[in-house]
Amino acid sequence: MLLLPPVLSVFPIKNMKFFSLFTKTPFVWHPADLSGFQNFPNFGPMFIKSVKKWRKDEKGEFMTPYRYHRLCESYRDANGKTQQRMLLGLGELIGFSTDNLKELAGLLTEMIDHDECRLCEDARIYEKALEFYQLYKDTKRQEASQAALQSKLSLEAQQLADARKRDLVTVNLKSLHATDVRQVGAEHVCRSTLSTLRLKEFLLSKGFSRQQTDIALLQIIARAVYPYSELKTVSYLQENSALCEMFGIDPSDITKDLLYQSASKLYSVHRDLENWLHRRVCSLFNRVNVN
Repeated sequence: MLLLPPVLSVFPIKNMKFFSLFTKTPFVWHPADLSGFQNFPNFGPMFIKSVKKWRKDEKGEFMTPYRYHRLCESYRDANGKTQQRMLLGLGELIGFSTDNLKELAGLLTEMIDHDECRLCEDARIYEKALEFYQLYKDTKRQEASQAALQSKLSLEAQQLADARKRDLVTVNLKSLHATDVRQVGAEHVCRSTLSTLRLKEFLLSKGFSRQQTDIALLQIIARAVYPYSELKTVSYLQENSALCEMFGIDPSDITKDLLYQSASKLYSVHRDLENWLHRRVCSLFNRVNVN
């Protein structure tokens, strides 16, 4: 069986065909066979790439070019294609020749990939390599810290979402049926108004029992919201309104005779009731009470 040399297994030829040194028969690899390259994301030494940029001069009048340097490396993506990525921005590096840049790239490769630091005759290059290596480590440390923080926040958000999801119950809307629906909006407004006028206090002071007071207030609110006869008021209270529940009264206990008796008792104190309401309204709006 013929095996591919290591060198040829690293550098693919066009259309992913690899040629043996001993035969002209090509070996064609499917991209799925290149999953092993993911275990070796980068290959070869790092290199310094020079990019031309522009900036304003000292007076801010004209744009002048300058060279910006980046520490880069080559790697293979999931499809086996060669890509480049920047590891660190190095700045201008004024006074560094091409050979100096190669020497600097070699030192950084050994420091970053192997945690080794060989001696260098040029002290300037060596100091720059140590400076950039420390900057690289600080950058990676910050990225790791941010990644850990982001992971923690994502975990907390997921836990919160899971907790909220556990509190939710899936309901089939087609299975819902409305039964014993009652209205409470206008009734609540009227009851709040009677409470402000302290009408309950007045009725109790006139000898009304607590049950008679609740029936009287219930009747006043019902006739304000639904101004019809006692018979229709009974139907309204038993079938449509939640007014009885607001006073803790069983709707089935309300009859037209009970409402007639309550109305008659209210009429017996209507003069005093009018005076009470007049004084309350004047006090609410800070007006002088005229007797």
